[in-house]
Amino acid sequence: MLPEKPAGLCHDKYCPRCHDEHIETALTTYNEIMERAKNVGYWAKGYRGHVPVLKKARFDISVENGLDRDDVLLRLGFKAAQAGFNGLIQGEVTSAKVRNFGYQKMTWSASALPCMVDDEKLAREEYREAHWRILHHR
Repeated sequence: MLPEKPAGLCHDKYCPRCHDEHIETALTTYNEIMERAKNVGYWAKGYRGHVPVLKKARFDISVENGLDRDDVLLRLGFKAAQAGFNGLIQGEVTSAKVRNFGYQKMTWSASALPCMVDDEKLAREEYREAHWRILHHR
């Protein structure tokens, strides 16, 4: 998911001391960011509900040439988690059909605005909405 490898991680072989110093620390930080990326919330542009946003980023982030929709959203989430955010709002995912003679494939791209979402308030609102739906449809 990283766009470029750091300079210390470009070698093929490492001695045990260098592996413990450089590779293990980089791998643990990468895995932590990946776990946070899997939990990043995504709200599309057409979402009508209220998202309790604490802080927004100044600029959109975008990803291009993805394999599928899930891959593009995970890469967006990784970029947001790397910047310290836990949500993506005003998101837009698009696909384009690429045809090369007899072969065709889909390329996916996405863009969204990273933000910090109040998780507790979001959980309370979702609980209220679900409770209201149950009571309203009786």
